[in-house]
Amino acid sequence: MAGGARVVLVHGLARTGRMFAPMARTLAAHGFQPIQYGFPSRRLTAPQAVARFRDYVIGLDRPHEPIHFVGFSLGALMIRGALSPPPDRALGRVVMIGPPNRGVRQLRDRQPWWTPLVFGPAVRDLRAGAAFIKSLPEPEIPTGVIAGTRGFSAVNPSSWVRLLNGDREPSDGTVELASTRLRRPHDFIALPVNHTFMVRHPEVIRQTVHFLEQGALARNARA
Repeated sequence: MAGGARVVLVHGLARTGRMFAPMARTLAAHGFQPIQYGFPSRRLTAPQAVARFRDYVIGLDRPHEPIHFVGFSLGALMIRGALSPPPDRALGRVVMIGPPNRGVRQLRDRQPWWTPLVFGPAVRDLRAGAAFIKSLPEPEIPTGVIAGTRGFSAVNPSSWVRLLNGDREPSDGTVELASTRLRRPHDFIALPVNHTFMVRHPEVIRQTVHFLEQGALARNARA
C-alpha cells in the first residue's frame, strides 16, 4: 500500500501547509507522495473547514488508489469530519498529531479573551463539550494517535496560560493528554514533545512514517 501512495497533510489553527515541510521530505524519501493541504484557518469555523476539506477529498482523482491522511490539531478533526460518511474512494490510514479529539478543557474553563481574535472563530469549536466536538464521528480506518507530554515551551502561548493558572494536568502545552484519545480502538503513543513544533520533531516524523507503512506505531520510541 505504501509505494507511491498519496498522503494528505492537514495543518491546524494559525498555520499553513509549510509546517509539514520536513515531514513531507521524509515521506517522499520513503516513496510516498505528500500533499500539503492549506486552508484559511483564521477565517473559517471548524464545520466550514471540514466541509471545504471534504469537497477537496471527494474531488481528488484516482479514486481507486488508497490515500492516507495526517492531521495536526484541528487538521486531525477535519479528517474525522471529512471521512464521514466515507467518500466514494479508497482510503488508507490516518495519523493524528496532537489532536483535541475530546476538545480542549482549557478553552472551556480558562480561555483568555483574546484567543478568538488571534486564532479565529474555529477556536470556539475546539472547546471541550462544544457541539462540533460532540458531532464528530470517529475514523473507521486504521488510525494512529501521537500525543505530546512536554507541557511548557516558551514560544507556545497556551503553555504560559497553563503555567500562570497553575494547571498541572499532563498535556502538550495546548491539548490535554486525555483529550487526544479516541473512543474507538486505535494505536496510541505519547512522546515528550510540545504542541507548537511537534510535527517537525524527528521522532514524530518517524512514528508517522512507520504507521503509514506498517499500520502500527513503533514501540521502541526514541525521545
